Amino acid sequence: MQLTTILTSSLLLLLPAVVSAWSCLSDADAQDIVDKSIIFLQHRNITQAREVATELFSPDIVQYGDSINILRADPLGTPVYENATAYIEGTLAAPGIPNITTIAIIHDCNSLVFFWQFEGIGGPNAPVKNRVRGMTYQQMDDNNKVIQHDVEFNSYAWAENTGFQISYPETGTYAQPEEPPAKVRRSPRGARMG
Repeated sequence: MQLTTILTSSLLLLLPAVVSAWSCLSDADAQDIVDKSIIFLQHRNITQAREVATELFSPDIVQYGDSINILRADPLGTPVYENATAYIEGTLAAPGIPNITTIAIIHDCNSLVFFWQFEGIGGPNAPVKNRVRGMTYQQMDDNNKVIQHDVEFNSYAWAENTGFQISYPETGTYAQPEEPPAKVRRSPRGARMG
């Protein structure tokens, strides 16, 4: 009787690990999360984007991103959004991302990294046409709902594309680069000039 109790107790202790292993993200799950993320970020159809976001995000999702905080002049390391409603409505109020290219998707059981490239930031009249590359790290619960979303990207390219006025410091390591020296025309080795 005591052996049965010990075995039953041991199996009950292992049960969460077994259930967790069964709920690991598959390649198809990770692709589905990225596909839904793209629909949400592009939000060509606001109703569809809102429905997809509701399926995708946990109600208490937290988004972090110093790339966003620096553009908004918010303190680095603070949450960008602290719940799904704020994140969904804040994103849908901004212009959608016209073109999103997936560069890579890497995942484990409950998280994934989505390496992406955005084009068209700032719209067709953007002052520059920089592509913006970045990565999103998402953590999921056992129902594959995103509970934490961390995003970092080339905020300088985003800023230029959306009309920020960027100026270099006048001195120091990051000062505006001087014009490159004029190219010197050289003759091929052994050739005589003249």
